[in-house]
Amino acid sequence: DLTAAAIAALGTKDGYVSILGSGSVFIDYHNEEVVKYTGGLGREKGDEGGGYYFGKMVLEAFVNKKLQPIQESILKAVISVADANQLKKGNFSNQLCLNLPFFLSSNLLEFEAFHIKNMALFFDEYVAVDQGTTLHFVGSYAYFHQEILKRIVQEKGYINGEIIARPMDKMMPYFQNKLDTNEM
Repeated sequence: DLTAAAIAALGTKDGYVSILGSGSVFIDYHNEEVVKYTGGLGREKGDEGGGYYFGKMVLEAFVNKKLQPIQESILKAVISVADANQLKKGNFSNQLCLNLPFFLSSNLLEFEAFHIKNMALFFDEYVAVDQGTTLHFVGSYAYFHQEILKRIVQEKGYINGEIIARPMDKMMPYFQNKLDTNEM
């Protein structure tokens, strides 16, 4: 996944790319190799900035009665009664955490603060490069929440690079070029 994301975003160029999908990882890519990465710890240990972590944050706020009334109403409309009852018992479904960004996508403004906090945590925890650096992103969470992501990138002093939903679409030209130039 790391190399595929880097190839999709950077091809033969050096730079930095983050995967923000269900999980999260920050990649340093040079000479067409991943030379370092941070994050990618999995949902039990972190993954701040990913869709799962967003879902977990919202569900924890629900259980701890910290959602605004409108947020609680929206959440109850998208989850089943059985899920709500399990949540109140402290049982978090991995699938529900993963699906929550999709379920709540039509209510972006009502949950914007959660997205902002989630993405800011990713930068604070995993991104350790100089301000002014261009950052690229791969993954559905980044792609479908890119307006929020772009604001945070700028606020943190970085330059917005490409945001790619599906890395496979961008990898094909890279590998075709390698085949055409007999580099494979």
